Amino acid sequence: MKNKSKELFVALAMETGLRFSEEHGALWGELQGYPVVIYVPNENYPNMFQAVFGGTLHSGTMDKQDTRELRKSVKGITRVEATATSVSVVFRASNAGNAAFILSTTANGLRQKGFTRGCQHCGKDVPTVGANVAGAYLSLCDECFGTLRGQIEVSHGQYQARRENVAAGIVGALLGSLVGAAAIVLVSRLGYVASVTGLVMAVCTLLGYEKLGGKLTKKGVVICSVIMLAMTYVANQMDWAILIMQEFDVPFFEAYQSISLLLDYEAIEASVYWGNLALVYVFLLLGAVPMIISKLRNQAVKDTISRMDQTNHTAV
Repeated sequence: MKNKSKELFVALAMETGLRFSEEHGALWGELQGYPVVIYVPNENYPNMFQAVFGGTLHSGTMDKQDTRELRKSVKGITRVEATATSVSVVFRASNAGNAAFILSTTANGLRQKGFTRGCQHCGKDVPTVGANVAGAYLSLCDECFGTLRGQIEVSHGQYQARRENVAAGIVGALLGSLVGAAAIVLVSRLGYVASVTGLVMAVCTLLGYEKLGGKLTKKGVVICSVIMLAMTYVANQMDWAILIMQEFDVPFFEAYQSISLLLDYEAIEASVYWGNLALVYVFLLLGAVPMIISKLRNQAVKDTISRMDQTNHTAV
């Protein structure tokens, strides 16, 4: 957690009486009778907070009119979303005092709407604790925490029990990479080279491996990376082949095979060819690397459940 966010959270904890969990990067506890968890969704924007209030509305879920009225009634709120057992509020605050005022005013607004406190999972008016369940911040009673922990353990066990079929995964990755290659060629034919093609290549290749291979492991990620590199080269060759085919009115495969010969005879300028290939690979890295990191991180997070009143968490 960045120092600026940490300092703001410590000050806000003193203002509100909430408990600060540095490990989870969140505040939790009771605010005017409501269980709440507060965190910063994106640390690049430390003044943007998200507060999730646990509870229920006797008439059902707050409708769009209710959430719109709440957003307009409290200065600083930018978004309000409601479920059957929670209300999530995104707001901007310049300091802890401003944030505390917004939170207090929001709680009063919820009370006026008839929103009553409760566990964010079952909705019952029982003691709760802040928790992180597969990356989501929740206020849960002990019973619901135990239930969700059991569900995560079962889900993790089922995933781990799957056999990784590397051969089938390679087939899936190749099929997925064909979609990525097609995206590279299509975007190039439109006169652009964009990092989104790298993202498409990564998503389709990884998804193809996981779907046919059963699951995606670090071994699978390495295999997919090799396939992405190879298919990006193939896509670049296809792009040049289409250009040659149009320019010299020859069949596609003949144009594809003639690329190296045209390079030797300088009919294709080497600096342009290699520069374009380098650019395609740069955009592949820009799109694929964040996707791979996110995929591996999400796999680790989805098997994690933790209580904010404990210093350690459990990775199932």
